[in-house]
Amino acid sequence: MAQVLLDFTPELQERVNYWSSRNNKSPEIFMKNIIAEYLEDLEDYEEAAKISRGIRAGEIKTHSWEEVRQRLGLMDKYERIIYWSSEDNKFIAEVPELRGCMADGKTPEEALRNSDVIISEWIETAKLLGREIPEPAGKLVNA
Repeated sequence: MAQVLLDFTPELQERVNYWSSRNNKSPEIFMKNIIAEYLEDLEDYEEAAKISRGIRAGEIKTHSWEEVRQRLGLMDKYERIIYWSSEDNKFIAEVPELRGCMADGKTPEEALRNSDVIISEWIETAKLLGREIPEPAGKLVNA
C-alpha cells in the first residue's frame, strides 16, 4: 500500500483532529475515509456530467417524472419523514431509504408533493448510473 504524507496547516490539523475524535476514528483513518468519499463523489459527478452531455446530444432518452412514477409505481411506497427546518425556513420531506433524497416546501403537503418528483429523479439517476435501487419499506411518517 502506498503512503502519502500530508502537510496540514495547524488550523486544518486541528479541524481533522476535532472531527476524527467526534467520529471515534484516528486522524489517519478519518482522512482515508474522507478521501475515499470525495473520490467517489468526484466519480459520480463525472459520470453524471457524461450522462448530461448524452442527454443534451440526444443520445440518452429522458422520461417525465410522471412516466417514471407510473412505470415504477414506487413513489407512494417510500417512507417520508417530514419536519420543519428553521435553517431553511421550510418543511423538509426526507426519504431515508434513498441516500440524500429530500425535498422542501412551504407546507408539509408541498414538501410531500415535491418529494415525489425528487424520488423519481433519484431513481432515474440511480438507473443511469447502474446503482441499486432499494426496495421501499412502505411507511409514511409525519414528524
